[in-house]
Amino acid sequence: MLGRAGGARTRLFRAIGEHELDDLLRFGDYGLSRSGGGKYFPLSEQGAVDFANTSINTGRRMTVTGTDVPSSFLDRGFRFFDPGGGGSSIHFEDNVLFDLYEVMSLPEILHASWVPVIRR
Repeated sequence: MLGRAGGARTRLFRAIGEHELDDLLRFGDYGLSRSGGGKYFPLSEQGAVDFANTSINTGRRMTVTGTDVPSSFLDRGFRFFDPGGGGSSIHFEDNVLFDLYEVMSLPEILHASWVPVIRR
């Protein structure tokens, strides 16, 4: 178990659909990829918002989340530029995700445009 180590932390973002949101609400993490291909995280909130709004997600209820991870953990992922909306991003293989979930903060819901806002 890696534990929630101290030190410098980096904020990662993720746009998730309803199935993954269910995992997040029930288990506190993003689960494993259905395809076995790992998970992608934009390095900016705007990148996650842009990905949530791409044509690939048209008609889907997307939620943008954020979590903090030890900066040293980023060495376990592959950094790349996602021209499909996410911009600067990092990918973690499925075999790394359990370790990621041990060291990341509890993800926060940042944007869920499909949830109605109730005002007084």
